[in-house]
This record gives sequence, structure tokens and C-alpha cells, in this order.
Amino acid sequence: MSKNKVIRATDSDALLTKFSAEKAGYFKDDLLKFFLSPKLDPQDVRKLPLINRGTYVRVSALSRLIEAFLFNDRGVNQRKQIISLGAGSDTRPFHYVPRLGPDVVYHEIDFIGTARDKASTIYRTPELNTALSVTNVGGTMSSGISYNIPETQTPGAAPQASGKDISKSRLFPLRSDNGRTSSNICNKSAETAIMSDSYTLHGLDLRSLITPEAVLALSNIDKNLPTLILSECCLCYLEPDLSDDIIKSFVSAFKDAPALGIISYEPFGNDDQFGRVMVQNLAARGISIPALMAYPTLQSQITRLKRLGFNNASAADVLFIHDKWNDVKELQRLDSLELLDEREEFDLLAKHYGVYWASISSDESIFSSWDSISYQLRF
Repeated sequence: MSKNKVIRATDSDALLTKFSAEKAGYFKDDLLKFFLSPKLDPQDVRKLPLINRGTYVRVSALSRLIEAFLFNDRGVNQRKQIISLGAGSDTRPFHYVPRLGPDVVYHEIDFIGTARDKASTIYRTPELNTALSVTNVGGTMSSGISYNIPETQTPGAAPQASGKDISKSRLFPLRSDNGRTSSNICNKSAETAIMSDSYTLHGLDLRSLITPEAVLALSNIDKNLPTLILSECCLCYLEPDLSDDIIKSFVSAFKDAPALGIISYEPFGNDDQFGRVMVQNLAARGISIPALMAYPTLQSQITRLKRLGFNNASAADVLFIHDKWNDVKELQRLDSLELLDEREEFDLLAKHYGVYWASISSDESIFSSWDSISYQLRF
């Protein structure tokens, strides 16, 4: 199996862990089930309590940071942009776009195959395409999938009113068309899977985004909006120099924006017995995480973000977030869901995953809500 396929497969793992945690009651997300393989019986999806608990921390921590950016009272009535790298089957845009409407521009970037799969799922799922206000337009994708859908009707939904302007919100046939789409300017294998006023799904290899010109060539990108970059177990799979170049490209591309932030979730710590076993287990599955070697500590991660141009870089491991970001009532609720009899093992695992967040801005109010979020380290 190629490295790209191995990395793509990690999204399936993440989806199953999120679905398991959701099913156990850790959080609510009714949309995850639409991305499960039809060959899979949802009743068979069950992870260990320590995995469910860790997944809960991962999901809730990133959501808290994202929402502090999106719903900051001091940033009201200001359109904002999110760019999710390696988005996979993430369901966040289906929750945030309906809540914010024209006040958010949400971009998701992933391999072309992953983008095609997600576009197909959105196509056939009314709960998803309705959330994004995407109108399906009949056509044939280059992947060979044919969509013979009336121009005025979404699959599974009632026919739309005649005369509706669909030009501003549509699902485009995926194609590699020799540079005719704007996203192909710097990457001729790039595809725009879905594009609407508030949501764009890009199919491309992140390794092509090593210049600010390549970033700004992406469809619907607005270099003047307050922007947040998400990397949830994504850039860590690339060689450190390459992932650094990608981050620097975004910093340069958004130099005129009033604010640019980044949130990253990655494993760290390969210098102890648990970390070495974790690396060996990943290697047995064909997975390598170069960032583990280059940035083995929380401190090295936030030092990296400072070096790449961000300010106010902060970090916390999953154990710190679990214990410090949840009040007593919430911790009691978590304990009531499942018996966590592997608490010592959970603590070890949680100490090897971290959340990192940083920003650079000319308008400090945009990320001011992050100031009240507790951190383990800050640079």
C-alpha cells in the first residue's frame, strides 16, 4: 500500500473512533453515521473506554478553540474563514455553516480521492447538502460517477422553488482540466469538488501548497479575512521541512489579513518507553510520523510555531486538557458513561498527544477569546 493510501486510511480510523465515542454518549454528532461504510454495521463499532475518552478530549478541545474564534463577542459581524488541512470525514462544516451562514467561509482540503468520496456522500445525503446549501447539478465526474439529478432538486429533498439562482451554490463535477479552474494555477492535479458561498471542498495534495501563490490560487480563498488553519493529525505525516514550508506559505499568503491563527493536534514524545512502543505500533501499520522525531515535546512544537511567524503560541497535552478544561460536573458525567479501569494507561496515552494553538494579528480582538483558555506551556 502506498504512503498516501496509508495516510488516507487513518481518516477511517479517526471516523470510527469518533463514532464510537459519540455512540457511547461523550458528545453529540448525528452526522458521523453518514460517512460510515455501508458494509459496516454501526452496532459493531466499539472502542475501548480509554480511546473513547481520548477522542472526546480531542473533539471537545478543538471545538472549543474553533468556537472561541468563530463566536468571539468582540469579533461579531465580521466574516471569518477556516481552512482545514487533511479534513477527511470531519463534520464540523455541517454544524458551523448553518449556524453562521454568510459569516463564515469554510474550506476543506484533502487528497483528490478523499475529496471525491466526501463529495459523493454529500451529494446523496440531504442532511449534509442541505446544511451547506449546496444545489446538485447533473453531470459526470471524471472518476466515472454519474449524477443524473434534476438541476432544481436535491436528492431526497423536496423540489426547490423554480427560478432559484443556483449559480452561487453548486456541486461542481470534479475534473483535472488542464488549468481551467482557479485551483489548478499552481497544481494541475487539483480539483474543486464543491464550491458555495460558505463552503469549498478542495481535492489536492497538500505538498503542492509550498508557496503563497499556490495557497491564494485555491478557489474561494479570501486573503483579507480573519483566517484559522486547522491541522488535526495532518501535517505531522509530512517531512518537517515540507510541513514548515506549507505553514510559512499560509503565513505569507495571509500577511494582509487582520488575523491568522492555527490549531494543530499531533502526537509527541518518542523519548520514553511508551512513546517508543507507540512508534513501533504505528510502523507495523506502515505509518510514520516524522514530526515525532523533529518536534518531540510540547515546547519544541510551540517554538516551531513562533519560528514560523506566529505569536502567543500555546500548548497543552490531552491529559492536561482532560483534567483542567472540564469542571467537576463534566468529569462526573464522563465517569458515568463508561468504567475507565485503564486510567493509568489513559494517562500515559494522553501525555503523548498535544493540542497547539497560535496566532498573528493586527487586530488582537479576533483571537482574544483564546486568552481565557488555560495552557500548559506558552511562548
